Amino acid sequence: MLMTNSLRKVYFLLLVCIWSNQQLVAQDLSGEKKFEYSSYLYFRVNKKMYIDNFNLMCFDSRRHIFNFMQNDLTFNYKVTKKFILMLGDAIYVNNWSPQYLKAYRNDISLGAIYFHRPTVGVKYKFNFNKKLELEENITFQYFTPSMEKYHARVTLGSKLTYDNKKWPLEFEPFAQMILYYYLNGEPISYYNSDNTLDGYYSPNGLHRYRYRLGFKIKPIKAFKKLDLMLYVAGQKEFNLTGLGGHNINYSSPKNSMTDKQKVNLPFNDYSILGFQINYVFDKK
Repeated sequence: MLMTNSLRKVYFLLLVCIWSNQQLVAQDLSGEKKFEYSSYLYFRVNKKMYIDNFNLMCFDSRRHIFNFMQNDLTFNYKVTKKFILMLGDAIYVNNWSPQYLKAYRNDISLGAIYFHRPTVGVKYKFNFNKKLELEENITFQYFTPSMEKYHARVTLGSKLTYDNKKWPLEFEPFAQMILYYYLNGEPISYYNSDNTLDGYYSPNGLHRYRYRLGFKIKPIKAFKKLDLMLYVAGQKEFNLTGLGGHNINYSSPKNSMTDKQKVNLPFNDYSILGFQINYVFDKK
């Protein structure tokens, strides 16, 4: 009991430190450091169907202003206990920035840009024993309006979880990896080695991975349906030659007038320290 109480105090202090420190998190789009917090709600409809809702908000760490919000609502149907179909829609609200003016001039409203992202997908769970679980999933996501690097993308994800109910606070570590294949982004000009024009193409291809490492705990014994989650995460964009498609972070030939070289669709790499609250609404 003494060890459990001590761990509770340590975890609580860690959560407070993370919540109050706005210099630790980086997020997509700007490459600057961000602070984000999120919530996940699970609604069980019946034995076959459940609905989940993920909400995330992000603030600029230096200027302390709103950066973006994401809300993702998904309907899940259990074909079997381990095989699940997914259908959902996400809404992104991004604070206006000069970088959006060229690409999204007609999509700016009330100082923000709104994106919709319908998604279909499947996931399958492998249980190695009562404690270790591997979840594999694949999704197709369509964005409107189109992002510059992709109009749609395919994701392939894996998540490994270790659930030992006997650990203090039901401590549950996890590791996650997601690969992204970009489709039908804004076309750009590509050139041959002799600087002659090769063509005008969308930068299709496998261009991104994200990882997430963290843990989940139940801080209040009387509220088994409430979880708190902490994680570190990161993104890396890249080009793979020999697999078809076209590069991002692509340098055009130097301008003969200015002697400057433009980098089209530059890589956007970042790291995150995240905090999330989970709650399950279940009749059981």
